[in-house]
Amino acid sequence: MSRFRIVVCAAAFAGALTAQPAAAQDHRWSLEGRLGATLPTGDIGDNDETAGLSGAVDLLYSVSNAASLYGGVRAYRFNCDGPECVDDRNGKGLGAGVKFVFAREARALPWVRGGVIYDQAAISGSDSDWAPGFEVGAGIDLDLSPRFALVPAVRYYGYRAEFAQPEDDADMRYFVIDLGAHLHF
Repeated sequence: MSRFRIVVCAAAFAGALTAQPAAAQDHRWSLEGRLGATLPTGDIGDNDETAGLSGAVDLLYSVSNAASLYGGVRAYRFNCDGPECVDDRNGKGLGAGVKFVFAREARALPWVRGGVIYDQAAISGSDSDWAPGFEVGAGIDLDLSPRFALVPAVRYYGYRAEFAQPEDDADMRYFVIDLGAHLHF
């Protein structure tokens, strides 16, 4: 990466950390619930698995004007349509990480987040082992009031699901496009 790009990225990150927060960020704790669509990629996308549903809940704690720690739970499902399908695949998991808000005096606050996950998949009545993985995402907090925001976002998840039957093993890689409701308290 060129020095210019490194300097630009460092300046943008420093600006995000020192920016003034919007009214909704004055509250340290918040709760976010989300519903969305799962879009499989990689192994599971190649096996005739198609879009499904996702739901999640996160508890967030603001450590600064621009950074929050989060932890939560989620469940997801992929539909299976095609000759290579065995059954619909679904899963559940835990996640934790850091959310960076590019705060400014506006009602629309862009953010990025990243963290670790610990997930388990299921197919045909068989559960995989619990496995670590990762998540990254980006979105916008659309403040409707000092305590409530709508949160459209795109997230990407990945982990390795290993089952008792090796033919069911898969690199679980998928996008989630969701809409959340974020309550500050």
